[in-house]
Amino acid sequence: VDALVRERRFDAAHVDTIGLAPLATRVPAPLVQNHHNVESAMMERRAASAPSALRRALYRSEARKLAELEWRCADYTALHLAVSELDAERLRERVGAADVRVVANGVDTDWFAPRRALGHGDGGLVFAGAMDWYPNREATRWLVREIWPLLAADRPERRLAIVGRAAPAEVAGAARADARVEAPGFVGDVRPWLDDASIYLCPIRDGGGTRLKVLDALAMAKPLVATALAVEGLGLEAERHYLRAEAPHEWLAQVRRLESDAALRRRLAEAGRRLVARRFDWSVIGRALVAAHRDAARAARPLRSISGGTRAPAPDTAAPLPTRRCPDAAESEAG
Repeated sequence: VDALVRERRFDAAHVDTIGLAPLATRVPAPLVQNHHNVESAMMERRAASAPSALRRALYRSEARKLAELEWRCADYTALHLAVSELDAERLRERVGAADVRVVANGVDTDWFAPRRALGHGDGGLVFAGAMDWYPNREATRWLVREIWPLLAADRPERRLAIVGRAAPAEVAGAARADARVEAPGFVGDVRPWLDDASIYLCPIRDGGGTRLKVLDALAMAKPLVATALAVEGLGLEAERHYLRAEAPHEWLAQVRRLESDAALRRRLAEAGRRLVARRFDWSVIGRALVAAHRDAARAARPLRSISGGTRAPAPDTAAPLPTRRCPDAAESEAG
């Protein structure tokens, strides 16, 4: 970074995670900080659902440290980018009157485009996501442990593909024990797996931000069954863009509905594809991101005088932070 600054002048500095923000103080330009998640909020949520008291204490401690880092980094950040209005609200609660703008995650709708007929019903069920990311890992464990046995017993000819690297032991074991379950690991191109499937399952119950996997699935015109948390921040409407399921028996009921109703499959497929093309295509997101960078550069505010004393006090790192729950998080996650 020091070498680059000596060689060139920069109008703005963009950092893609809060962990890199301190490094950007070396760049004499307004800082734009991108938040894929509000890290402290995500850790608070993880603490709330941790299975042991020790893990809960550890995650709460991490949440306090992350909240303090978010607060301190606001001192030298010209513009914060959040992926949803919900995350923007969470971030403002932590950093006060800082400039926070929403620039959503996006998807290349030309690349992720269906080849097969919309709403076709001759494929199986699919989930795609890297399982070294803990929300995906826990989601797939829950899927094979509690949801798939109901689906398999109800209709023995059903098939399930869980696509992505670092499959946990439960997923790998299910694929070995049951010929109807596939776990191919990392694939160079996920589109054929999505295209062949009839229904995309997203049983995410933890994490933060918004889920790119959901945007990919909708761009591929997949009828989607998901938890409310899995689609959090995307503006999806249940029964219009996806079918909501929380408890295992609800997953069974929603999959049954889709398998037995071709018109419903097609309606969800069309609505999901339209939504992402209109709101989340990279051409739309790119314009918003460019505008944000231009505004940050034109502001030309000194790097360390952005907050002007208007931010909220730093969080009390000796006391637990209040845990904010999104709608439906109590019943039900984000990558």
